[in-house]
Amino acid sequence: GQSQTALDMEEGDSILLTKWAGLEGTGIIAGDFEEELSEVLTAEELAEAKALLSHVSVVKEGVAAGKLGTHGMHDVTEGGVLGAVWEMCHIAGLGAEIWEREIPLHPVTVKISEHFGINPLRLISSGCMLMAAADGNELIRRLKENGIEATVIGKATAGNDRVLMNEDECRFLEPP
Repeated sequence: GQSQTALDMEEGDSILLTKWAGLEGTGIIAGDFEEELSEVLTAEELAEAKALLSHVSVVKEGVAAGKLGTHGMHDVTEGGVLGAVWEMCHIAGLGAEIWEREIPLHPVTVKISEHFGINPLRLISSGCMLMAAADGNELIRRLKENGIEATVIGKATAGNDRVLMNEDECRFLEPP
């Protein structure tokens, strides 16, 4: 399966995320709690949040990245971005340093997460894909040419520590 390719990830590789964290969860919550959220979001924002569900396919980036070559890809599902990072590192036998402020979040995801007190980095995120690459910026440039947004969110490290960095704060990631 796809997770097998994560084994090629090497120490020092960039870890990239396509699209936005919490994408699928945002769409689901917006649909399920439309009435409650209409007090927090504008009609446009609510429509935008629900429309995020149209982005849950990762076929396009999977095909593009497969052609470009990566050191592995991993779907982000339950457990969100942080859970998927942990899984990918676990498979590869590596650690990771993830930079919280680099993780892309859609503005409506931020508002919905704040309203419900949810951590968007743990929110189901089908439609996002983690990728490992020796040259993250080159992969980003080439994905962009294929109409796919991607962001470097961290790097693979030796050892087993999987940490989330934010300013001076450092938290260990737990298994999903």
